[in-house]
Amino acid sequence: MNVIACRRLEEKFQFGIGLFRAITAIADRRLNDPECAEEPSEIENYFKWWLKPCDRITARIVEFEKLFKEGVEGADDFRRCCEQAKVFLQSTPGMRGQTEFLVN
Repeated sequence: MNVIACRRLEEKFQFGIGLFRAITAIADRRLNDPECAEEPSEIENYFKWWLKPCDRITARIVEFEKLFKEGVEGADDFRRCCEQAKVFLQSTPGMRGQTEFLVN
């Protein structure tokens, strides 16, 4: 493992953070709009899809954090996104009007 591999990982989870923010924007719009007929299950599926690589990526972050004392840029933001996605999935029933905890 080297610096270039770490930078590539940072790029991947920065992309993931961008996708997470897009999903939260969709969730906020759809779940807070009384006129919207979208079911939370579609949004749940977005978050489930997004979470699939999180454990693997988080494990790689930990490996690089052990190698590089300066840390991994954006790692804390990525971990927060993972936690927020999990919170959303744990509290989805009756979420309409309650997505303020999602940070964009």
